[in-house]
Amino acid sequence: MYALPPGLVRDASARVTGLSCPDCGGVLEVEAAGARQHLHFRCRVGHGYAVGELLAAKEQVLEARLWGAVMAMEELAALLRDLEAHAGRHCWPGLEEPCQTRAAALDANARMLRALVEGDRPVDIGFDQRGSAQPESGTLP
Repeated sequence: MYALPPGLVRDASARVTGLSCPDCGGVLEVEAAGARQHLHFRCRVGHGYAVGELLAAKEQVLEARLWGAVMAMEELAALLRDLEAHAGRHCWPGLEEPCQTRAAALDANARMLRALVEGDRPVDIGFDQRGSAQPESGTLP
């Protein structure tokens, strides 16, 4: 898989990337324009991104999906623990052990994933969200 298509050249027509749009999930195309070959990404729906904007949006999507996975694991573990308690008193004999085992595994995985998400930091490549290079500290634009 590639993110940017091989042979991307300035002022050529847009080329399909290996990336999805962070807003709608559609395929992104990329164009390199100008003397500095600034990259601009656009999906079929019309969402458009400079490099900095795309990186920021992709980072936000990643964080949201990872937090979603943490929540899904924690909720499933809670449901399994409640079912384990309910099963022993009611209608599902033998369900206690499988529920307990799976809930413990989910709890452990959720803790690891939570630590990963909390310790993760977005990339900083010196671009503002529009994709323009930011001046070094102490210099004028």
